[in-house]
Amino acid sequence: MQQHSTVSQFAANILVAEDNEINQDIAIRILEGMGCKVSIAADGAVATRLLTQDKYDLVLMDCEMPGMDGFEATKRIREMEDGAEKAGTFANGTRIPIIGLTAYASDEARARCLSAGMDDFLVKPLRKIQLVQAMQRWNGEAEVADASATIDASQVKASADAIIDGSALDTDAFKGEKGAALLKRLVTHFGTMAPVLVGRMREKLRAGDSEELWRMAHSLKSSAAALGAMHVSRGAAIIEKTTKEQGLQNIGPLLEQLSNNLMAALEALDALVGEMDE
Repeated sequence: MQQHSTVSQFAANILVAEDNEINQDIAIRILEGMGCKVSIAADGAVATRLLTQDKYDLVLMDCEMPGMDGFEATKRIREMEDGAEKAGTFANGTRIPIIGLTAYASDEARARCLSAGMDDFLVKPLRKIQLVQAMQRWNGEAEVADASATIDASQVKASADAIIDGSALDTDAFKGEKGAALLKRLVTHFGTMAPVLVGRMREKLRAGDSEELWRMAHSLKSSAAALGAMHVSRGAAIIEKTTKEQGLQNIGPLLEQLSNNLMAALEALDALVGEMDE
């Protein structure tokens, strides 16, 4: 069934600093659908460098990235802006809005973002309405145009029962023929990447490497949430939190439960993609 909607259009050049490939692709799909030009930086150091080379209207800055994270990158960007002796020394010539991307919807997360020099923050997984509202706050009102979708969202909602949260997939990023193709590609990528990541988490547990283990759990948490695999996402979040606070003592059983939930989620996602093909 064809559905009609409105699309907010922004003529903006956006830098997305995000290391997770699934989140990168979803952000690109949503932002380009809104008329934006999008550049990707996989860590804070790359984001900082790109800002010296091009003029961006807004930065979406993931807070947790390997290497230089979003907090440190934002501090450095603000120092570069403050240290510019004349307009144009820094590529933008003015203070650029930076919006933090975080998995934590809390006052503490917001305070940390603002303390680092960010202007705002959004909670992942990203949704179009979040980005439209943020763009309106920091880049002004948008033009509105009509658009149509060729995929009925109810198909997604009905698929995979409770294993997959259909509302997470009922988003503009996955609508239309391009959206359906993106979803299929991301499901394939997740099906290849996630089991390998869980296997590496087991290796880190045996090696006693708590730092790398919680970082992997953080990455899996974000990817799974973006595809509606909420049991997996919550399990990864528990492992991340437990490892940070208590170490590795109780992680083994949590990893086994995570692995079982992941197998169920992958089967459900494969079934969902199969239904879309039919």
